[in-house]
Amino acid sequence: MTPSNQANSLPPEKLQTTAQHCSLRACTPADADRIIALQNRIFNTTRTIVDWRWNNEQNPYYGYLGVICELDGELIGSYCAIGVKLNLLGLPILACQPTNSIIADEHRGHGIFTMMTNKMSTLYQDFKVQVMFGFPNHVALPINLGRLGMYNLGIIKNYTYKLRLEKHLPLPARASYSLYANLRLTLKESLSKLWAWGTTFSIVDKIPDDYDGLWNNLRKQEVVALWKDLEYLRWRYEQNLQFKSSYFEFRVNGKLVGLAVTAMHDGAGTICELLCKDKSVGLAKFMIYKICRYYMDNRVDAVKFYGHDRGFFDTAFSDFVRIPNQDLFFVGKALEGEEHIQRLLHQSFNWSISSGDFFF
Repeated sequence: MTPSNQANSLPPEKLQTTAQHCSLRACTPADADRIIALQNRIFNTTRTIVDWRWNNEQNPYYGYLGVICELDGELIGSYCAIGVKLNLLGLPILACQPTNSIIADEHRGHGIFTMMTNKMSTLYQDFKVQVMFGFPNHVALPINLGRLGMYNLGIIKNYTYKLRLEKHLPLPARASYSLYANLRLTLKESLSKLWAWGTTFSIVDKIPDDYDGLWNNLRKQEVVALWKDLEYLRWRYEQNLQFKSSYFEFRVNGKLVGLAVTAMHDGAGTICELLCKDKSVGLAKFMIYKICRYYMDNRVDAVKFYGHDRGFFDTAFSDFVRIPNQDLFFVGKALEGEEHIQRLLHQSFNWSISSGDFFF
């Protein structure tokens, strides 16, 4: 039976009284299996308890931040968020990123979503959350901009650098393009060395222990971005067992001046983080070409990056083809704070967002 048929098969009196009879409460570790099962059933996903624990139990900021809705002991809805910090003019503020809003198909349209968001608003106050932001798809966008009162904060761009042609194309065409791409990348690598003279490059197995020195420089370069200190990066990447990340470090006289984190996503080497001292475009291009060379040598078809900012990404990725991302939108809202702070948070050009902020 399809979800719509299930909904129509419910007695009219149950359809009318679902919202009045259901109960809401904050979620706990004991709810994990039921929430995962509901999500996998509704969205046809394969989420696991490992992913849940990473999002919640291992989260360095909030732990469990979410609500569940039950009807006669049956879980019929949940709304969860990930705890994060934002970097606001070099200082941290508490924020959250809603990740999953789930309502069983047969119980939609009866006010349950509104009830869950109202309950979440109480939790936000309890946890002293100052900002909420997220990346809804086109289906959820009207709800975020309408019922939740979120602001449209910008368009995420998809930057792509093609290393190889698709395998279905004729072999001579693919061989010719691979030769061209290799020569082009070799030239760009050579030129980029002039912009980052004396910079050494290596691939390491974890976030460098001396990253805090670079972070103290990075956090002063942004108006609004995620707070990406050592604790955050290790949680986001090293503790996330769903993806295997690669770490590229760049040093001058032994001092860390750049760090990139990448992962394979949809068949492409995806740059999750591009962190370089002073937001130097020359250093950023040197880092990008080294990453491209790594993935070309590993016979990957393309390198991608997804991001939004005031213009640094457009300049650093100027050799990449860029198009607006049609799958996700960037929205947010200040929950509290002085008026001038709220104005900063609600202006698109103040934000800097990169792939790793929403892929995992």
